[in-house]
Amino acid sequence: MSEEEERVSAETTSAASMKIRGFSTFDIALDHKHPEMQRRINELESIIERLSLEINDIRNMIETAPLRIRLIETKEVSVVKAKRMIMECLKTNEIEYPDDIADYLGLDLKVTVEAVEQLIKEGKIKEKEK
Repeated sequence: MSEEEERVSAETTSAASMKIRGFSTFDIALDHKHPEMQRRINELESIIERLSLEINDIRNMIETAPLRIRLIETKEVSVVKAKRMIMECLKTNEIEYPDDIADYLGLDLKVTVEAVEQLIKEGKIKEKEK
């Protein structure tokens, strides 16, 4: 490239530095001979800014949302044993839902639901009316 071509190139090209949420900085060479590229870069900058704002909104929602997390260690029992445990539990507790029964007794939810369904079919407990 001749000195004249380098001078013209330097005059028609400038550099823009972009910082995205403090993670990285990179330079984009903007060639003023290509306005379509400049338009596209501007669109991308706008999209990045909108996404950054949306991420911040989501982060704020997560930080302020009331979360209820409980870790429950479950016992592995058969459906037959779960039915006995549930019947004993219901004699002294007023628990209405299978997930609450499972939590209270430390049983697997799938086993608890199956046991409750069998107890209802056998007529030993009644399904709560909606």
